[in-house]
Amino acid sequence: MLWGCLHNLSYDKVCEGTRAFYVYKLTEYFQDEMYFLVPVAQKFLSFPFWVNSDIFAHCCELLCCFAESGNDTARQILEKKYTEFYTFLLNDSNKTTWKKASVNFEYLCVLLDSLYGFPFFRMGCKDMGRLFLHKKHADFSWFYHNGEDKFGKKRVQTFLKKKAVDDIEYAAFYERLILENESEKKPYRKESKTDKLIEKLKNGTENLQDRLCLRRIKNTELTELISEMIKSAKEEKRVAQLLQCLDENCPITNEELMDYYKKGSLALKREILRILSERQGSGLHDFALEVLQEDTRDGRTVRLLLNNFLPGDEKILLSALKKLNVDYTDGDNWHDAFSAVLLADLTKVQVPKDVLYYIYENSLCSFCRDSALRLLVRKRWLTEDILNECLYDSNCEIRLWADKKVSKKSNKNV
Repeated sequence: MLWGCLHNLSYDKVCEGTRAFYVYKLTEYFQDEMYFLVPVAQKFLSFPFWVNSDIFAHCCELLCCFAESGNDTARQILEKKYTEFYTFLLNDSNKTTWKKASVNFEYLCVLLDSLYGFPFFRMGCKDMGRLFLHKKHADFSWFYHNGEDKFGKKRVQTFLKKKAVDDIEYAAFYERLILENESEKKPYRKESKTDKLIEKLKNGTENLQDRLCLRRIKNTELTELISEMIKSAKEEKRVAQLLQCLDENCPITNEELMDYYKKGSLALKREILRILSERQGSGLHDFALEVLQEDTRDGRTVRLLLNNFLPGDEKILLSALKKLNVDYTDGDNWHDAFSAVLLADLTKVQVPKDVLYYIYENSLCSFCRDSALRLLVRKRWLTEDILNECLYDSNCEIRLWADKKVSKKSNKNV
């Protein structure tokens, strides 16, 4: 139980949130909250300001749970961390650590909003305005919009507009979060940015972020330009970089990509698999089997197989899933494969129940578990053991669903 207090248990904090409240409710069964609170507080205070945002959010929310239940120690810890954070952000000049720290600081502020209400929101706006005056550039828009949701958009904007007249710090916050956002000309900026990206691409000076931006731009002339650059590129590394700019709709044929794969580096193979895994076509089924025989642990190979699935591939699919490392450090890999399986049912792929059981039992993502459960119910493969497990799932929606299901069964038996 203590381990769960000190570690982030959610796969995706942005989509799922943390599991802090779930862990907190479990600590209540032990009737000794200080046994759990003290180590959590020690870890929280020891964090560098730029620590990984997931573990920071978990510990921060857990402390807020203790504070909301009336624990003064937890409140003091959170207030102390806020003061230390603010002092650091005012004085730190390292852009890399400052940016990461500002993300955690904003998360802390959003939680303290819930704990202390509008008075804290007012103080947060003023403090952030002071950071802006010190030429500290951060995106605190989540804090602002969260405040609008909690306290009312009209109330927040009226307050800030009034305060901005006489208070320079409130004025800085008001100008940055409201006036500047309203005056942005997004279409012009996007067009200008695209031209700059293409020029950098031609010069070979673009970075990974630039290439990912180019991938999102749907432009036939651009994709043809990149395809021609790939054909004339002399180094595998450059080919892999250029492929990062393209999605599955690029004009390069399956045969050409498979040929690149057979003689390519690991980075090149990864990009080719990403593109081919979204396609269907002649030769791709056999290609998927060949890649799986390489003992690859790339989840996109599973997606490739599913998009070209044939009767008799069920055991191959389960074997491919079991080869993937399901852990927090390589989340995108296994999650991409699990998601592909759960969506395959929509394309009439007959996913066997052993595969759904495996995903339910092994996925660290509660959305995957929820989707697997829905399919098990629809196909009438849900067991009593799984239903009873769901009563204690870390995802509250799964718990509520299971509770209704069990209650419904009990009423029928009465």
